[in-house]
Amino acid sequence: RIRKAKHKILQEGLNPLRLTHARIKPLIPLKLSGKRLGYAQRRVPDWCDPQTREVLELLRDPYSSFYDFSRAWSLNELKKLCEENGLPLPDAGAVGAP
Repeated sequence: RIRKAKHKILQEGLNPLRLTHARIKPLIPLKLSGKRLGYAQRRVPDWCDPQTREVLELLRDPYSSFYDFSRAWSLNELKKLCEENGLPLPDAGAVGAP
């Protein structure tokens, strides 16, 4: 069964993941890094997973798409991440590094 599943995956690939802000939230450190995500998105090689560009596009959305700035528990997640990396807290509408 494992061999058959491996063969199917290698031959047909996997179905695309449903990408949401919640699903890519672990990549917020990349967003906070200040890297030019649009630049990276335009230069993703064709051999990369097709959803790579989609992930980078979602990361270009405002921080309010990832965190609810009106809820302390949600904002505290972002505050903690910023504190751990020595960064100021970004505004809700900001799209890049603080």
